[in-house]
Amino acid sequence: MARTPQQLNLEEANQAYWSERRLKELKKQGINPVIIIQGQEQLPANVVDVRVRDGENQDVHAIKQSIELDTGDLALSTDFMLINVSDTATWPHSDALGVVHIYHLDISVTESSSYRGKVAIGYLKNVDGTDGDFVEVLGWDFQQASAAVNEDINFNDPVHMSDEHHLGTVTANDTAFETTANLAGPAGSSTPSGNRDVVMRVIRTAGNVEVDIFMQYEVFD
Repeated sequence: MARTPQQLNLEEANQAYWSERRLKELKKQGINPVIIIQGQEQLPANVVDVRVRDGENQDVHAIKQSIELDTGDLALSTDFMLINVSDTATWPHSDALGVVHIYHLDISVTESSSYRGKVAIGYLKNVDGTDGDFVEVLGWDFQQASAAVNEDINFNDPVHMSDEHHLGTVTANDTAFETTANLAGPAGSSTPSGNRDVVMRVIRTAGNVEVDIFMQYEVFD
């Protein structure tokens, strides 16, 4: 099969990560890339990885769920719901009882020169009608000179958002995370907190900040 500019061979796919944003950029240029594996075209929607195993071409890509959230300009500390595990009607995953596994994270933090604070991503536990515990997994501190953050991270092994695989800083008994208080989420969603949910805390002590985040994930035991 002759290779065209709209096709991506396996060797190239093994070097590239075709995130949803990148696919959108290509489609705007009139390009719809496909991956050719053993002579068969594979649609790369939300492709996480394509590898060569034991010298043989094997289709090992997986379709993941994804979310995107833009906080807009923030002048106050604000918490956001990135993935509500139990709300399978709003979020794209289907397992309402599993654990979130993060495969890819693209985050952009744009702040004023006077911004001081922190952006943290983690999961919730011990959530009830009074409060909940926030376990930090990833964090970016802005306590010194201003410096924008633009990171595109493809995890070789997914980040398991649970105590079984992670030991981190815990903010215990936080009233922001209880079952009757809604948190803003992707696409204008607003839902209450629950155990195993993945949230983002944007902490502000001075200045303004905006966070744009794209995440690919799966939910399973």
